[in-house]
Amino acid sequence: MDSDKIKKCIFDCEKTEGLILVSKVRLKTIISSSEKREDEKFTDWEPRLEDPHLELYTHRSCVSTYTSKTHIERALRKKRGGDNSHIEPVPMGRNLRHSDSFNFQEHCLLCGDKCKDLDPKNPGRYNEYFIIRTLEIKNLFIETCRKRQDGWSEDVRKRISYAPADLCAVEARYHSKCLSLFVSHRNISAAVNKEKTTAKDLALEQLAKEMSEDPSRIWNTVSLHSHYVLYGGHLGKKTLLQKLQTHFGEELVILSASGFSNIVLFRKYCPISLVKVEKEDNLLEDSIKILANAIRTENIEFNKSNYYLRINKESVKKNVAKRF
Repeated sequence: MDSDKIKKCIFDCEKTEGLILVSKVRLKTIISSSEKREDEKFTDWEPRLEDPHLELYTHRSCVSTYTSKTHIERALRKKRGGDNSHIEPVPMGRNLRHSDSFNFQEHCLLCGDKCKDLDPKNPGRYNEYFIIRTLEIKNLFIETCRKRQDGWSEDVRKRISYAPADLCAVEARYHSKCLSLFVSHRNISAAVNKEKTTAKDLALEQLAKEMSEDPSRIWNTVSLHSHYVLYGGHLGKKTLLQKLQTHFGEELVILSASGFSNIVLFRKYCPISLVKVEKEDNLLEDSIKILANAIRTENIEFNKSNYYLRINKESVKKNVAKRF
């Protein structure tokens, strides 16, 4: 299967980064939303739920917008020829504002707090704000949301979409400090890295789930890493193996040989031909460990206040421990 097709958002957006795997539960929600929207985009996708090898991708923001009750109602009004220009803003969740209702002429578009005028009695508490007068600012916010792809950008994107008219027309406003925090390259990079880290964890969880569902399967590090990357993970093979060891603990057995890929399987399903080595059968290894521990405790003492700056043949021949 062509990897470029696999990595394409099902909503045909232009973004190629930040894709996540569509679970069956999420696909059911998308199909249900398609039926409510009456757009017939996904109404015939129900048979795909039975496909065990189904691999579909989307963005959190895309699926959130498509399945949003508010956007569904707006799409239906538009489809049926309704006028949206005078629709009252839909009440938003607590994560989108701090007051009971978001007012574009009172609250900061970025943080949701009120934009208060300068108080002469407390000038130090003044949080400078500006009213949006140009489309460049709106486009800057939208482009930053596209780059960040995090929770904050999702809140801002929803506020912009909830506006009953253009941001300039409703005199939307924003704090100067919020603007700096939201659009700075450093903070955008931090947000992107944080989202990638979250995606890694999700990919690891999906891989661990797949391994648990088929515990008798014998894996190798190459196949494990290929599945992990398919889920959207970014870790290397070595780090991935360490994460899996931490996740499964003693349930997981890793067999290694020089020049070959590591074999990974569950201890419960180890082949009978793999004989477990008892403690008494490994006396040589235990003896080496005992000897090493003894040498550590028998290091010859030396005078820390008097030492030589030069090394000669005689000095390097001196014993380090009594056993040598």
